[in-house]
Parts: sequence; structure tokens; C-alpha cells
Amino acid sequence: MRRNRPRIMGSLIWQLNDCWPVASWSSIDYYGRWKALQYYARRFYSPVLVSSLIEDGKATVYVVSDRTQPTTGTLRTRVMTMDGIIAKEETKQITLPPLSSDVYMSVPFQSLLKSSQDLGSLVVLTDFKADGTVQSSNVNYLVPTKQVHLLPADIKTSLTDNRGTLELKLSSNVLARDVYISFGDADAQISDNYLDLIPGESAT
Repeated sequence: MRRNRPRIMGSLIWQLNDCWPVASWSSIDYYGRWKALQYYARRFYSPVLVSSLIEDGKATVYVVSDRTQPTTGTLRTRVMTMDGIIAKEETKQITLPPLSSDVYMSVPFQSLLKSSQDLGSLVVLTDFKADGTVQSSNVNYLVPTKQVHLLPADIKTSLTDNRGTLELKLSSNVLARDVYISFGDADAQISDNYLDLIPGESAT
């Protein structure tokens, strides 16, 4: 939807229940704790959004900006296997006009397949970095979920106390999709959750 700016200039998440009790689609629970949708909404409604359109054997990379000032940064696209081998990488400096959506990169991936692979073994990673921080990142799978060849993940965790705030560091040897963090019965407020862990990178 955001790629289609200015044809589409907004969206609304609306939950309408016609029966109770049911499994809720809400993004926040009764106690104000975030559920999966709220974490994802913060990402897909971020002021700058990287979004890839996967079609015709290539990733067409859009960057959308809702900012009212130009934004200059680095756009990176990687085609990677599930165990972290980079098959192709492309990086370029770009300046986003205010209130814009445009294509900034097109990366073919069909030719990168080895004889024993299919598209379910590859993933497209995109990110846009400005002012020293990643403004938006995205993970795109090239086939429907049931055809994605996820590998068993060995997720390492490290928990440290930083002046009363706990810092949890996660890393994985392979791509780990939608990692859910839970502290059991402890009523923890978590800064981020439902994460895709990229091999060779960590999340805190």
C-alpha cells in the first residue's frame, strides 16, 4: 500500500468483533502489553520504509519516505541463502525526496541459483541506513511460506543488567524467522519482538 503513494495515502487497522469470546486480532492486550501486530505495525508504518516487490526473477526495491525533508542514506540489498552465504550484494547512496515512493534498485536472483537449489533456499534482505542507524529493513521470501526451506536454528542468548534494564542479545547460525521472546510469567516490557535473526548479525 505504501509503495503506491500517492495513489494510496493512508491505511487504517480496524478490528470489528461480532461475537465474544473469540481469538482477538487486537495489537495490544487488556493490560496494555504489545502483541505481534503492534511490533510489526511500528515497522511497516515507520517514516521511512524499504519494501521489495518480488516478481519476474528479481527484487524491485522501493523506498518510501513520509518525511517532509529530504533524507540521504545508504540502501543495501542482499540475496542470501538460509545459512548466511551472500549470493549477491548491492549498495548505493540515495537521497529520498520528501513525501515520496520510488524504485531505487533492481536485483535479479534467478540466475544465482545453484543446480541443487530452488527459490525456497534464498531470501532477499534490504535495509536503508541514515544518520548512522538503520531506518528500515525488510526480509523477503521468494516463495509461499510452505515452500521456504528454513533450517534448524541454534539461537544463542546473552542477558546482562545495564543499570536496572536487562539487555537480551540474540544471534543465530542460520536465518531464524519471527523469533518470539518470552519471559514466562514475568510481566516484561520488551523493546522489540517477533524478529528475523540474520546469520552473522545480532539483535539486542
